[in-house]
Amino acid sequence: MYRVYDCKEHNYTNDRTQAIPTIKKLSPQKQIHIAIGEYRVGSPQSWSEEHSFKTMRTDANWVPKVVIFGDMGWIKGYSIPNLQKMAEKYAMDLVIHIGDIAYELYTFKGTLGDGFLKAIEPIATRVPYMVIPGNHEYYCYRDQDLGYNYKRRFKMPQNTDNEYYTMKVGKALFVAFSTEYYFRIENGSNEKVLKQKLWLERVLTEANLPHNRAKQPWIIGLGHRSLYCSTTDSSCINGMTIDTGDTKTKMIELEEILHRQGVDIAFWGHYHYYDRFYPVYNRTMQNSSNPYVNPFSTVHILSGAAGMDGDPTPERFVDPPPLWSAFRTIEFGYSVMNVVNDSHPQKPIDSIWIVQHNHQTRTSDNKCSV
Repeated sequence: MYRVYDCKEHNYTNDRTQAIPTIKKLSPQKQIHIAIGEYRVGSPQSWSEEHSFKTMRTDANWVPKVVIFGDMGWIKGYSIPNLQKMAEKYAMDLVIHIGDIAYELYTFKGTLGDGFLKAIEPIATRVPYMVIPGNHEYYCYRDQDLGYNYKRRFKMPQNTDNEYYTMKVGKALFVAFSTEYYFRIENGSNEKVLKQKLWLERVLTEANLPHNRAKQPWIIGLGHRSLYCSTTDSSCINGMTIDTGDTKTKMIELEEILHRQGVDIAFWGHYHYYDRFYPVYNRTMQNSSNPYVNPFSTVHILSGAAGMDGDPTPERFVDPPPLWSAFRTIEFGYSVMNVVNDSHPQKPIDSIWIVQHNHQTRTSDNKCSV
C-alpha cells in the first residue's frame, strides 16, 4: 500500500489491498447484506465476512440518533464496546468521529490503524462512521505521517480529501471542516485557510436560503480543536483556544462565521474531557433565565473523552471555570444527540434540550466581552 516517513510517501514492503465499493440507488429502511470478494487469475476467490446494515429513513417524522465524539484510540478506546453494542441494536443512526483517530492510523507502519479499523468494524459496517481530521492525523509524530493514512483509509463526501464536507441527515445539515489548516505550516497554509473559508461561507449561505432552511432547520458544525475551553492547557487562554501555530492565521474567525450564519450547535474535541457551554459569542453570554431556548448564538459542546491513548494524566480544569462553561467532566464517554431511548445501556452524565424557533442568520456586531 504505502508508508510515510520524513513527511513523504513511500511504498510499503508488504502488500495491502483497499476496496472501496459503491452501492447506488438504495431505498430507505432496507436491510442490505454485503460481502467483498477478490478474484485473481489462477487463485481461488476470497470473500470477506458478510455484513449487514439498514439504510436510513428519509421520512419527515424521523428523529436521527447521532453519536458524536473526538479523540478515541484503539489501545484505550474505552467507548468502543458500548458503541459496538449500540450498533448491534441499531440504537444509533450515525457516528461522527471528530478527529484524533486511533492514535495514530499510521503508527507501526499502519498496523495500529489496521487494529483500530478492525475494532470499529462492528460499528462501521452497521451505521455510517463519518470522520474529520484532528492534529493526530496530520502531525509528524512517530512514523512521520501528514494525513496520508487518513486520506486513504476513509472516503467522505465531496472529494475534499476528507477534510471538509456537508451531509444532510433528517432535519439537520452537518457541516464538517478542518481546524488543522490554522496550525503548523506543513499541515496547511493561508491559501488552504482561505479556500475552506470561502467554501464554508458558500455552503452556509446556501443552507440559509428559505427553502433549504425549511428542510434542514438545524445546522450543526463539526471541528476538532474547540473554540472554547476550560483547561489549564497552554493553548487554552482566557477560555478560548488561541494558539494559531505557524500559519499566522486566526481560528477565531471561525466563530464569527458560525455565529453570523446561524449555526445552531458546534461539536469539538481535542481536549480530553467533556464541556457543555452556554450560548456564547466573542466571550459574551446572553442574559437569560433559559439560555438554551432560542439561543442568541451557537451552542458549543466539547466532546473529546471517548478514550485517548498516551499520557494518562487527566485534564486539569481552570478554577473557577469561565462563565460560559455550564458543565464539565473528565469521565470517558461520547455525546448522543436527539436520542430518546430507554434501552440505552449507560446513564447520561449530562443532558440538555436546545429549542430554536428562529433558525436564521445573525448579526455579528457584538464586540463586548465579559
